[in-house]
Amino acid sequence: MVDTSRYARKRLAAASMDTLLVVGLWLLVTTAIGFGMSFIGTTPTTPEGWDVYAFCTLVGPTVVTFAWLEASPRSTPGKRRMELAVVDGSGNQLSRQRSLARSALRFAPWQLAHTAVYQLSAGRESLWIWVLCIGAQVWVAATWLCVLVDKRHRALHDRLTATEVVPRSL
Repeated sequence: MVDTSRYARKRLAAASMDTLLVVGLWLLVTTAIGFGMSFIGTTPTTPEGWDVYAFCTLVGPTVVTFAWLEASPRSTPGKRRMELAVVDGSGNQLSRQRSLARSALRFAPWQLAHTAVYQLSAGRESLWIWVLCIGAQVWVAATWLCVLVDKRHRALHDRLTATEVVPRSL
């Protein structure tokens, strides 16, 4: 049995490193695209437009990048540093499809939160927007709660895709 607190710290450290590197990269790209769009006068003008922009330049590329890295033998930089790997239910390297599903579920709350924030910033308030906003936060909390209480320390997106983060075999 893995020591829960040590394992949770390693997962959190790996996730933090990976998020800083991958999301940081895509934030730079998004910013450059945004400056370019602003320069030529084509920035989005509606909450829906900003939501599509955020998905196409940040969330979508982040999901694809994580899916590609975690399906590769080397995995992500953070998981390599923390000596962790993502495997399927049989302990094998992830297929690209399973890795994409895992990444999509992992970053779904991020997209839901973007949608809610853009709507709220435009002064639009309705029950569905608040459900998105709160639901995204509950999803993230449930993810880390699962890591702590699941016997195999799987996050919510791992449970839903039959994957697991395990110590890397060197």
